[in-house]
Amino acid sequence: MSGKVYDVAKKCNVSPSTVSKVFQGKGSLTEETRIKVLKVAEELGYKPRKYSIRKSFVESVLLTVPDLHYSDFANSHFYGHVINGIERALADNGFQLRLMTVPSDQNDFRQVKSFLDESVKGVLLLGSGVPRTTVLDFKQRGLPIVSINYNRLADGINSVVNDNLLGAQQIVEYLIKLGHRDIAYIGGSLDNLNMEQRFMGYRKALEQGGFQEVGDFIRFCGFHSTLEQGSAAADDILGKQKPTAIFAASDSIAMGAMKVIRELALQVPGDISVVGFNDIDLTQLVTPQLTTVRVHRQKMGEYAVSHLIQLIKNKSTFTIPIKIELPTELVLRESAASK
Repeated sequence: MSGKVYDVAKKCNVSPSTVSKVFQGKGSLTEETRIKVLKVAEELGYKPRKYSIRKSFVESVLLTVPDLHYSDFANSHFYGHVINGIERALADNGFQLRLMTVPSDQNDFRQVKSFLDESVKGVLLLGSGVPRTTVLDFKQRGLPIVSINYNRLADGINSVVNDNLLGAQQIVEYLIKLGHRDIAYIGGSLDNLNMEQRFMGYRKALEQGGFQEVGDFIRFCGFHSTLEQGSAAADDILGKQKPTAIFAASDSIAMGAMKVIRELALQVPGDISVVGFNDIDLTQLVTPQLTTVRVHRQKMGEYAVSHLIQLIKNKSTFTIPIKIELPTELVLRESAASK
């Protein structure tokens, strides 16, 4: 073993045998440990000849995620379920999961090359944070690719997404049926295609209900919207107007809005109804429990793997990329009431 293996092990606080297992693809290691070892090995320039990928390796699929502190990303209330679906579906089909994180400003294609070898048969892109330069580099290499929870059809990439527009339209229509007329919208940047679709669904529901948009009732947060951004946007709206309901384009935004409403000594839903989107686990733990749009996250991962395997096995058959749009579901709880 090269002396460098001990340097990698020391920096990762693991044993040298653990480092070897990562490169052999053996052992019941956590994905967090795997990705940490691979990143440190790359930093130190460690690439053992003995354990370079062999033909005997199990065929694998590369899951590419944005570098948002992977352990937090994998355990997030949304993507944890998607990854579970991916892992189960790959295991059922005899594929090994490999992980690659990329920063949002990735321009160094050497990292991509270091993760690709003859065992990698396809690529899954998770979410909107994987930079387009990385996506196009994968595409140029001729690998089958499926994007999950972000529509990349414009770049010729097969995509598995939710029906964001219809889900948003249905939950705003539900608010209208409850008697609400002044319905505010808080969502992420329209540069995020998921958020753009949800805003379009909001507008469509208002239009079909015979209502006009009110500029003071609309706020946009960052590309990856957070609870704090939701709080700030709700505070800004309520400082100027008082809508009877708020449609938040993510559950995190909705919970941020509920926090501000409580701080203003107002009640949800007595004074203002609040609804969200995604149905993350925390929606049942807040008070009142959040009415929202359920996204079938594990199924999204399973569908993506199923389609990727079809692409791997029948490359010549699927020449035109497609978008698989999964239905959403209204989940009615306690945070919305009749006006």
